[in-house]
Amino acid sequence: MPLPPPASFDELMSVQHVAAVNVSGADHSCWNGLIGTTPDLADDGMVVLGEVTWDNAIHYHEKLVKQPLQEMFDHAGEEQDDRTLLRYRHAIGIVFHENTHLLAAAGTDRKSSQSIYQVSPAIKAIDEGVREAFSHSNLDPYIDELQLEQVAPRIKDVVCPSKYPRFTPATVALAHQLGRRSGLGSNEALRRLAIVTPSALWPAAAHLLFEANGLHRVVPDRAALVARSEIEAAMKRQFARLADVGDGLLLTTRAKSVMVGNDAFAAGQRVTDRLRRQYGDVPVLDGVVPLHSAHKLASGNRGERDTSAPTDRGRTPEAGR
Repeated sequence: MPLPPPASFDELMSVQHVAAVNVSGADHSCWNGLIGTTPDLADDGMVVLGEVTWDNAIHYHEKLVKQPLQEMFDHAGEEQDDRTLLRYRHAIGIVFHENTHLLAAAGTDRKSSQSIYQVSPAIKAIDEGVREAFSHSNLDPYIDELQLEQVAPRIKDVVCPSKYPRFTPATVALAHQLGRRSGLGSNEALRRLAIVTPSALWPAAAHLLFEANGLHRVVPDRAALVARSEIEAAMKRQFARLADVGDGLLLTTRAKSVMVGNDAFAAGQRVTDRLRRQYGDVPVLDGVVPLHSAHKLASGNRGERDTSAPTDRGRTPEAGR
């Protein structure tokens, strides 16, 4: 059942994490219940639309996120022009993105990822890419879960571009390949990544590719952990190249990013091909072993097309600080 529609900005803030959990099928959100405000400009001159701190608080930009959403509730049910609806949709997209950062599997907390996150470019890249790709692809289901069309009629009729042109296309490409290989589809592959903490992202991707190739049927349990670690390391080495992708022309940045995502998958697949030869024939596949949640999502009517914009940015404090 969808959540009762929030009647105010404060009510929206109180259930933002519940909607993210419901849409994603995650075990829980790590949000600590605290909401703060980002500075108008960060030290590096960037506008920080939203951020998640390592103690699991969420901060939003006052003028570009909080105020549009407050205005949306002040004029609940009223027809708005497309430009106004874009402001509302963009703001709720930031809310969903930041809440996706806080999704976690049972028994885990995002805080435990801090030390490895800060020293691993590949983890930073896939974390930001997964959160943006998943929240952008599934913003309509998030809006439906919160019944926000009652508040802002036609909010699903406008389209906002996705962010992070360096990270998001690579993640979308990797998820597409994982979804194709596993038969799950790209959005379900993204979902399975989105519901874990940053330090678990690459192990989750490696596990998915391991099972998609049927290796769980032929690799002994005692060797499976090492095998998955090899797959993970091969993909991470390629993804770390995103650190060298500059913020030049948008199309060039996106093209380089897509190449990195495809290369990361190919590197992992080469390891699985070697393991298949090492351990013998693999039986005909019958699908990937389900996770704790069988919840699946529609492919999304907007998110499979990444239209990254260089001026439309939100970020976590770990990304660039």
